[in-house]
Amino acid sequence: MSAESISVIIPTHRNRGFLPATLESVFAQTRLPDEVIVVDDGSTDDTPDRLRELSRRWPVRVVRQPNAGVAGARNTGIAAAAGVWIALLDDDDLWPPDKLEWQAAFLRSHPDIGVVAGLAAFLHHARGLEEPLPAQLGRLSMEDLLLQNRMFSPGQALLRRTVFDQVGLFDARLAGADDLDLWLRCVGGPGLWMEGRVALHYRMHATAASTDALMMLDRCYRTASRHTRLLPPARGRELLAGHLQSLFEFHGRIAVRDLKRRLRKNPASTESRMAVACILRYAFGCRRRSAFFRKLFQELLPDRFKQGTI
Repeated sequence: MSAESISVIIPTHRNRGFLPATLESVFAQTRLPDEVIVVDDGSTDDTPDRLRELSRRWPVRVVRQPNAGVAGARNTGIAAAAGVWIALLDDDDLWPPDKLEWQAAFLRSHPDIGVVAGLAAFLHHARGLEEPLPAQLGRLSMEDLLLQNRMFSPGQALLRRTVFDQVGLFDARLAGADDLDLWLRCVGGPGLWMEGRVALHYRMHATAASTDALMMLDRCYRTASRHTRLLPPARGRELLAGHLQSLFEFHGRIAVRDLKRRLRKNPASTESRMAVACILRYAFGCRRRSAFFRKLFQELLPDRFKQGTI
């Protein structure tokens, strides 16, 4: 392959319905990739048959493995890839047609930057494509990622393969936040740059992994804690608290809804409910009775809330 070859890696697991449109967006690029690898992460439905059909339509290389999670599938694809530049795309997202072209041009003209990313525009079934959220542009820092993270998916980025040699692969222990962990490792080394151009159409649907808000909060909290420990204590605590506040902007209300549903499905004692509420309150760094947590307590523990015991 050439010195500017691009390998596209798409992990998939039992998500055959979204794959055709995702692959169509890859092969509609104005700068076509040099190879496309789909990693079937232990699908137990008819995804393998669907992939055989799709590989007859497009030049797709399929790699199959026992289920290891999306981070493990991404790592398998990276190991199998021959390209100098790596583009990752989730199996339910879409690229605008010029995504690879402008990102390749950026890396070509900025040899000091390891990762270039663009904005994500959310694509809803009912509402269509939304305008992307405003983001910090230019070279990103740890503060940018923790306080106003606009890196919603690896599909927004194009990476030099050497980035993985420098900082390592995705950490499969941090499923749901493995990409945040990678970006935090990049900002202190190879460099992560954000351009104000749309690079991804992020499809919102009920089965998306990112809709598990409780899991996302937990994994992002653990990831941020790991990295802020490396800072002076006061600064680390400040950034972690700011990160948790930012997380709640996106996941807080959904997390409360999910927690209520789980408690209804598996009834627990008042003491257990109190423990869950307290864990939420303190784990997320909220030291005062904010309006958010008053609402949380009122919904989860109405009797205790009326008695004024919380």
